[in-house]
Parts: sequence; C-alpha cells; structure tokens
Amino acid sequence: MSRYPTNYKASAVIPLLDLAQQQNEGWLSLAAMNRVAKILDMAEIRVYEVATFYTMFNRSKMGKYHVMVCGTTPCMLQGAKGIYKALKEHLGIDYGQTTPDGMFTLGEMECMGACVNAPMIAIADYTKGVEGFSYNYYEDLTPEDTIKIVDTLKKGGKPKVGSQHRLKAEPAGAVANGKWVPSKPGADGLTLQGEPPGPYCRDLDAPEAQITPPAPPNCGIMAAAISLSEAAVQLRVDLELLEASAKEAAALLDRASWSLGQLDRQVAPMTARTAPLARARVNIQAAKASSEEVLDHLDASRKLQGTIQAGPRGANLEPFLAALQRLEAAIDFLQAHRSMQSAEDALRHTTALRDSGLAACAAECGALLRKHAAIPEALLARLRAAAEASSGGRAAGSSSVAAADAAAPVPLDLLPEATLARLRSLAAAMLGSGGSSSEGGRSCVRIYVEARSGVLRSALSSLLAPLSSMVASASSSKDGAAQLTWQHVETRIPGCADGGRAVAIGGAAPLLEAADAVLAVRRVPEKLFGCLDMHDAVEAALGPLQAALAVGGSRLEHRSMGMDRAALVGQLVQLRGRLVTEARACFGELQDALPRDAAKGVPADGTVHPLCAACAALLKRTLAYKSALPVLFGEALDAKARATYKQRALAALHQLNNLAYLSHALESSKELRAVGEAWLEQHKGQVEQQRQAFIEASWGPLLSLLRQDARQAVPANLAGDKAARQSIKDKWTSVNKALGEAQAQQGWAVPDADLRFALKDAVGEALVPTYEAFFSKYSGKPYTSDHRKHERYSPADVQALVGDLFEGADGAGAGGLVGRSPSKSPGSMSGGSLARRLSGRGFTP
Repeated sequence: MSRYPTNYKASAVIPLLDLAQQQNEGWLSLAAMNRVAKILDMAEIRVYEVATFYTMFNRSKMGKYHVMVCGTTPCMLQGAKGIYKALKEHLGIDYGQTTPDGMFTLGEMECMGACVNAPMIAIADYTKGVEGFSYNYYEDLTPEDTIKIVDTLKKGGKPKVGSQHRLKAEPAGAVANGKWVPSKPGADGLTLQGEPPGPYCRDLDAPEAQITPPAPPNCGIMAAAISLSEAAVQLRVDLELLEASAKEAAALLDRASWSLGQLDRQVAPMTARTAPLARARVNIQAAKASSEEVLDHLDASRKLQGTIQAGPRGANLEPFLAALQRLEAAIDFLQAHRSMQSAEDALRHTTALRDSGLAACAAECGALLRKHAAIPEALLARLRAAAEASSGGRAAGSSSVAAADAAAPVPLDLLPEATLARLRSLAAAMLGSGGSSSEGGRSCVRIYVEARSGVLRSALSSLLAPLSSMVASASSSKDGAAQLTWQHVETRIPGCADGGRAVAIGGAAPLLEAADAVLAVRRVPEKLFGCLDMHDAVEAALGPLQAALAVGGSRLEHRSMGMDRAALVGQLVQLRGRLVTEARACFGELQDALPRDAAKGVPADGTVHPLCAACAALLKRTLAYKSALPVLFGEALDAKARATYKQRALAALHQLNNLAYLSHALESSKELRAVGEAWLEQHKGQVEQQRQAFIEASWGPLLSLLRQDARQAVPANLAGDKAARQSIKDKWTSVNKALGEAQAQQGWAVPDADLRFALKDAVGEALVPTYEAFFSKYSGKPYTSDHRKHERYSPADVQALVGDLFEGADGAGAGGLVGRSPSKSPGSMSGGSLARRLSGRGFTP
C-alpha cells in the first residue's frame, strides 16, 4: 500500500487480489474480494469487475499446482497440442478440471512471452502459501518432458525451470514433431540435424575467407518447389472464383438495398398517419387511469362509511385503521384538486367521516385505559422490593455498588400485551393525522392524561406512603428533620435518592417533601451520592418539561398530576440549585475530614491505610456521575477561559490544551486510573469537540469564504466588468486580513507535541489545498494591474504559516508531562494525520 498515494490507493487492487489469491490456495472467493474492497475503500462491484476481467485471477478452487498450457500461434506450430494431449491423458482431466486428489488443475493460457522457446507451460505452485509461492515457466517441451515435470512435482521434487534442452534461447536446436532436434555445425554456421545447410547463422567474428557460400539445393528441394508451383496455380484459380462470387454477392446486395429503400418510401406515409394514433392511445390510457383515480377518491367516503361506522372494536380494528389511512389519502388528493367540480362536496363528506373515525379511536382508547385503570398491588409490592434492594445496596457501601448497579430492572407490566398493542395502533392513527398539534393528536394526549393521571397519582401516593408518614413525624418537632440520618431515610423510604425522577413525572407534593427530607439529613458520604442521583434525575426531567412548556398547549395538558407545569418547572429549577449547594457542601466536608482522619487507625503492620482505599472508591464512584464535575466544581474551566481570553479561538485553544492534558495525565497515571476507564472514555471525545470549536473559531470565516468562492466561476468578460473586478479585490482584502491575523497564532502554545502536530495537519489539510485553488484561480487574471498588491501570500507562504503555528511556549504549565518538539510535523499535510497522531494517545479523532 505504501507504493501508492493515499488518494489513489485503489490502484493497488490488482496486487492485493494477487496476494489474496496466494493466501487462499490459488483462487478468489467472494469473501476475499470483499476484504480487498474494504481495505481499499472501494465499492465491492469494482473489485469484482477487475477480478473477472483478468484471466490471472481464478474464480473457482484450484489444485495445489495450476498447470497452464500456452495456446498461442508459435506454441501451436511447435507442438502445443501434443503437450495438451499428453497432460490430458496422463492426469485424466481436461481444461478447467482438477485431479481427484486435488493436486493439479489444467488450464489454457494465451501468449506467455517466450515464443523463441516454444512450446511451453507455466505452473503456479500454491502448496506453501504466500511465502513459498512460485510461478515458473518450463520451455522447449516435448510430451515426455511435460510428463516428467508433472511426476517430479507430484513426488515433491523441483523440476528444472526454463528451457529443458538449452541454457537460454541460443540456437542450439528446436522441438520438431514432438521431439527435441539438436543443431549441428555446418559449413555456413549451425544447422539443425536432418535439415539442409543454409546461411541462417554464422560466426560473425570469423575471417571472411572462412565463410563459404551455401550449397546448391538438392533434388528433394526441387520436388518441393514443383509442388509449391502447382499449389500456387490452384490457389490463383480459387481466388478468381472467389472474386467472381463476391461481385455477384455485391450485385445482389445492391438490389436488396434498392428494394428496401423503395419499401421504406412506400411505408413512410403510413407511418406518419399511425404515429398520432399511437400517441392518442397513450394519452387515452393516461386519461383513463387519472379518471379512475379521481373517481376512486371521490367515492372513497361512500365505500368506507360502513367500515368506519362499525368502529375499531374487536376484529374490526385492522380494517378500520386501513380505512382511516385510505380516507387520509383521499383528503390529501381532494385538497390538491379543489378546482375540480364536486371536489368540495366530496372533501367535506370525507373529512367528516375521517373525524368521526378519529372520535371512535379516541373513545376506544379511553375505554381500554379505564378498563385497566387500577395498578395491581402485586406490582407495587415488586416495585417496593426492588427499590429496597437498590437502597440496601447503596447503604452497604462501595463494596456492593457494582452489584446494586448491575441489578436488572423490574419489568412494569401495567397493561396486558394485547391491550397495549391495540392502544399503540389507535394512538398511531390519531397522531398520524397531522401529528400531536392536530385535533386527533390533542385528543389522544387529552384522553391519556384524563385516564392515567389519577392512576399515577394514587400509585405514587401508595408507594410513598412511608415517606409522608416520616416527613410528618419529623416536622412535628422543631429539630425533627435535622435529627434524621441518611440510613434512617433510605431504610424507611425505598429508593428516595431517586425521588427526583418521580418529581419530574408528576410534581406530587409527597415527592417534593422527600427532597426536603433528603436535604435535611446530616451530611455523610452516602448523602453526596443521593444528591447526585436526584440532580441527574431532575436535570433529565427539566429538558422535556421546559420544551413542552415553550411549545404550549391546552390547560389540561399543562396540568399533570394536579400541578401547573410552569410551577413544576420552577420548583425543579429551585430544587436543582439546592441539590448542587448541598452536594458541594458534602464534598467539602469530606475533603476537610481526610486530613483529620489520616492519623487515625494507622495499621500497625504497615499495610494499605483504610483511607487510601476509601478515597479511591469515593473518587471512582463520584466521577461515575456525568454531572459530578459541573455540580461539584461548576463550569470553572469554561468560565475562566471566557473571562481571560477575549478571542473565542484562543479560549477554545486554552480549553483544548487543558482537556488534552487531563486526559493524558489520567491515562498515564496508575494512581489516577483508579477512577476507571469508563470516566476516561466518557471525556476523551471532548478533546475532538474542542478541536473542532477552535478550527471553526479561528479559521472558519476564511475557509467559508474560500469554499464559497470555489463554487463560483471567473466571469468571462472580466476586463470589461468593473463590478466583478472589485468583488475579486474585496475577496483578496478579506483573505489577506484573515491570514495576517492568523500570524498571531504562531505565538500561541500547544505543549502536547502530538496534539500540536495534529492541529497543524488538520488546519493544513483544510486550508492549503483550498487556498492553492483560490490563488491559481485569480493569479494572472485581468482583475487588477498590480497583482502583488492583492496576492500578498503565495501557497508556499500559507504552508509555512501553518507549519509555524502554536510554537509560542515550551510546555511550561503541563507539569513536565509533555514537552516541546520540532515545529514541523513529520507527516504535515499528509492526509489522515489527525487520526494517526491521536490514535495512540486515547484521543477520539
């Protein structure tokens, strides 16, 4: 692959197919060709085209030795048919067949390029795979030589390669009539045995006196000459006969051509008359199809009225839903063709029938929901048991965290599967008629809220009854809530740390009281995780609620579970702030407690201090929360960058440097790796996000201008178009200004060498080719008389500018973890370098 440019790697398809064939015992399977296509990023059909075009690629299984007989003219004249016959009889196979033992496959091949040593065969050896693969020629063959070569290979030997009777291609003899006939010295040079001497070869270094003229021909040659003369006479007669026949055939063809011309002239008027008839027939058929479609839509309401009136009950559900879809299609058609006569009446009738069908859907949905309004007590019991198990797992400490997190969720079978399937179909029909903002969609939402809000409210009240009792008892005394412990709250209230999810669902008062109870207990490590749990749940619920509030809707939709949605959003925002404050306070107390507790309980035997393992477990569990860093430390990095750097690009570069350093430090440190690989993988992608943000902030306007210009052509009459010339000058002014401002980035710093190289490569790959095209497009064009005034930077200057970016610091502030390296990337602007540079460091390109 290194022999081909990266943008022309498809050129390697033939070598890779050859390599795959060697690896696959001499043939190309479909999997092998697909693998080559994947390596080269080619369409699979393109690889198939190459593999089936060239005869060197075999598309069926081969024997261990592929024996190919040359069948081109020189080899045929020298006895190739005898070679083929000998192989066929000896191996018992024909062309394209393989011996039963899988040892030999016989094939035919066109010219092998060694005609001077004809006849010949080529043998591909697949017995030793790629490393031992060989492809050898065996030349000057007689049938006996060929059988000897095959037998030697069968025994595992190595037959002589090349000519079987001479060193190279010297005039030492030739194959004649299936036998090797060596040459013998003659008076005028070298002559084959049994042939008359002739001057076809002589020693050019011999003195002239030693060269004798050829001997006169003998009688045999004279007889041959006479036979040749007779053959020539016969051939001349045959040629004359052939010439006469050709003239007669030409005359007949001329007559036929004239007759066809006459026929064409006679048929032309008939064709001219039938062509309009054919077009009329096509138009009539199209008009008939359109008429049938119009009639079908106009008559849809009458045909489907019985199905709609029967309603979606029982087995009529599928026909009912199909009828609704058919009515929707008819309404769309009639609305698009309202200009037709009777379209308005048909549209009103069809719309009324569709609306009555949607009303029937709504009634059926309400009936099904009311029929299954009660939540089984057994289901609530299972839910309480699952919550108690989850709470117990958290209370047991860090050793059981993994087991609690891995517990399988309890399936909530609120409705039978058959009922749920019918509800889905009915709801899809109502929502499909214009979406949730249509009358059918609003009706679907309204019916569901009316039928299920009371069920959910009663279920939550039943589930959280212990919470209400505890909060009431704690509120009876002044310090009751403060006396609550986390273990008390979590034991009495199953899953109270996840209470924010229930708050997000309905905003029920008992659940908000649960949050107050959680926030009131004494600060312990478990409370930190409870606050983070509730924060994640509240954060997840705020997005959909705020979006729904922004969209708006009916008052009924805004009142879910007895609470106004706007008020619920306000309470959740306030609760989120309280959770953040409490989580930071818990974390701060943990930090303060570590130095105090470090001297306590020092093991006498010198083993690991209990606080060491506790801190590692605490850090790992804390960072497992997606919101841990923003909640505990705020958006300090972002805020600091925005406050310090006025340039958006420099602020993005600052964040990119810090994120890259944190990821590298975490990955390189055995101690910090205790937080877990999951947290590291979760934050690696932010490096690439910040890289994109930096390139967009620093180079985005310039790249956008260059790419937009690339889609525009140079005006044809540029010299006479003043406005076009001024537009080009304005573009050069903007480009020069952007490049001048970009020179400041040479003083910016990226201490991580790999990241610096990757940034340079990414900027260079996007900027340099685009600028080269822009420069070439206008260089020398008559838009100005002073090109140097506008074309200030050559493509080489831009490439040099990119190579000197981010060299303003020596890595100070990175803790010595990364250092300064040469300013030029070894693979600068070479294509795909960002992924290559970052792949070994855990960055996600």
